[in-house]
Amino acid sequence: MALAMPAPRAHAVCVTGSERSFGETAPNVAEGVSRLIGTPGATIAFFGVQPRGDNWALLRRALPFAAINAQNASTCAPLAAWRSANLSTHDGVIDQGRWIHCSNQGRTGNCRYNALQMLCDLAVCEAMIRRHERSAGRFDTILRLRQDVWWEMAIALPSPLPVAHVFTPNNGNAGGVADTLAVGERDAMGRYLRRVDHVPWVKAAYRQGEFKQLTTEQFLQHVLHRESVTAVGLPEWLVCMHNHRALMVSHSGVSGCVARARAGVLCRSFVYSKHENVKPWALCFNASCAELRQRGVSHVDSNGRSHASIGNRLCADSDGRQLRRACPIVSANNTAEERQRLYKLWDPREKARVRPGVLLAGDYGRADSACTARCTPPQLATLAGTCRECAPGAVECSR
Repeated sequence: MALAMPAPRAHAVCVTGSERSFGETAPNVAEGVSRLIGTPGATIAFFGVQPRGDNWALLRRALPFAAINAQNASTCAPLAAWRSANLSTHDGVIDQGRWIHCSNQGRTGNCRYNALQMLCDLAVCEAMIRRHERSAGRFDTILRLRQDVWWEMAIALPSPLPVAHVFTPNNGNAGGVADTLAVGERDAMGRYLRRVDHVPWVKAAYRQGEFKQLTTEQFLQHVLHRESVTAVGLPEWLVCMHNHRALMVSHSGVSGCVARARAGVLCRSFVYSKHENVKPWALCFNASCAELRQRGVSHVDSNGRSHASIGNRLCADSDGRQLRRACPIVSANNTAEERQRLYKLWDPREKARVRPGVLLAGDYGRADSACTARCTPPQLATLAGTCRECAPGAVECSR
């Protein structure tokens, strides 16, 4: 049984990427972080690499940053090689990320360029942490945070944390190690964040035909192996992507985990969807894992109807740890019954009955603006502790 992290400790949190849906996910993210590392007496310092063209207005208000650096592609060696690449040569094609396996569908910009930018941003964040440590002392742990990732449940870590280990969500590993979130002891996470240093190796390996292409998750797996760091995917660290790709390509805002999160649906357990290696969302159940396996069903919907066998899929009981604090996408005055009715409209079996444009758009700005303002005060602890104001008495603000 995993135990709570001992206190007090000094924690660094690395934040990169666009603000995206943070106006909606802020209370959930804050509570997930707070319950993971916000133990009494602990210190938490946030470090951010702010992308070009994104003012991070909500992030700056919500998180107590110790330092923020502007994204600077000119100082990133892989991106410098990209810009100077001669595409008439094989090496030039490799310099432009041909070794990365990704899809541009549902994404803005070039997914390979963005992947390299992410690696550079993480390295900059680690350098910021090192600079801070020179005057403030060494951190015990580092958490890599993405603000568009919804935490389904609160998690606990082994105590004490093992050296040379990083802990990640278990879903969405794309054949490698999930790279959405990660936490671990300082040295292991430092190597995790500096994986851009291994880009010359991966380009050489690709050039020599050692492999065809790698996802960013597979690249991370190779890097951690080369750095003698063990990655541990925690079955209970389930995530739901709240980004453009999930909303507009996977339609998660219509019939997936985003829709469920917006409706504040209580889940007694979660079961991994069929393909754990593709960034799926977890399925929500109103029965425990033991009850589901005994019944031989994978889903009992709000009308009591049972669906497909769970087989050997991973199942995690929420045990009161489900994180449902969210700025509702609908009015804060909706009753629990109204939210449940809205969720039924999002159910895939009910999709045909939903009128176009009604509670379906995946726009990031659809969260109730008054709620967002109340749920993004300047301190993390306050953010996690006052979200009940978003919907007084509503299910999404209960633990």
